[in-house]
Amino acid sequence: MSEVILKSVKLGNGLTLDVKDMSRRISADTYAVKLQFVIDIMVTQERCEKADLPFGEVKRLFDKKGCLFLVEIERNFIKEEVAEEVKEELIRSYLATNQNYMAHPGFADGVLKRTFYEKKKRFV
Repeated sequence: MSEVILKSVKLGNGLTLDVKDMSRRISADTYAVKLQFVIDIMVTQERCEKADLPFGEVKRLFDKKGCLFLVEIERNFIKEEVAEEVKEELIRSYLATNQNYMAHPGFADGVLKRTFYEKKKRFV
């Protein structure tokens, strides 16, 4: 399984959404179509201040990796001849329903805050 970026979308808030194809063949003519919708959110002092988070603690929890927003969509047992159409429809549908949400100015701050508290819970 190789990771291929099918599409990159520059969002109105400056973030970039990458659509990655993680599909794999499961039989001679059948695929498991799997797409990842990924936004890499940099951890900055300004972003932490806007999210009302302690920058030092956030930086320590996220190391140098930053904060990742990740959604995976998978469809199994897709015939080879329609696999590309299924991918295109999944991308179109996801963007139609979520692009405005991800482009909101407070999106990155909210994702950082939620992810920070989820990680913090695991390590306490």
